[in-house]
Amino acid sequence: MGGPTGAPAPQRRQDAEPVREGRAATISAYAAAGGLIIAAASMVFTGCQTQLAREQATEAAEDQKKRQARLVNIWPEREFGLDRLSVMVSNRSREPIYNFRIYFTLGRKNTEPVAVRGWYSFPPCMQAIFDLGAIARSYPETAGRLRGPTLPRFDYGLTFVDVSGQAWHSRPGTSISSVAWLEPLHDGTRDPKLPNYLRENKPPLLEGPSLTVPGRAQPYVLAAPSTAAGCQAGAP
Repeated sequence: MGGPTGAPAPQRRQDAEPVREGRAATISAYAAAGGLIIAAASMVFTGCQTQLAREQATEAAEDQKKRQARLVNIWPEREFGLDRLSVMVSNRSREPIYNFRIYFTLGRKNTEPVAVRGWYSFPPCMQAIFDLGAIARSYPETAGRLRGPTLPRFDYGLTFVDVSGQAWHSRPGTSISSVAWLEPLHDGTRDPKLPNYLRENKPPLLEGPSLTVPGRAQPYVLAAPSTAAGCQAGAP
């Protein structure tokens, strides 16, 4: 017959010890693995945060760099026609811009020249109306293209240097670019913001001597300069 009642109990306790130890080891292993996962996730999160901080710092620096440039704009003063090709240039910043030039080009071939007229400086908080047609007609190479019965396709824009010495290029409907395409670049490229035919073909430039500051009755200025909208010179 069997032994005394309860005799097998010590054996069951002995058998349970390895089970508990196995469970404890498994739990420890899971805990260790979980710790590694958490540590890895923490490192990834920290890396992402660091990268985000760097990107935000870069964007902030770029925004600060463009602070003045974004306040200088060019746009059509009225609907373009053969009898009037006029644009408004506005400097809404409280600092002057320098070596500012308006360019005008006709056609889409590398043989088509670009007519350019420039001024040494443009005062702060000022706007003025310029005559693109007069700029184009000041050179025989481009004047002939405006004698037809209809207005040909053309492009125009503005380049200038801000108070920090950074050159900029602006066209209506596009973002400001820190590459002034009229300036020669070491690698031979031109501003990618330009239409391909200007960027790739590198057409010849026609440029006369720079004038001083835009003023009343000055060549290529259609109206006396006035205060730029929403800007007060010297305001904090």
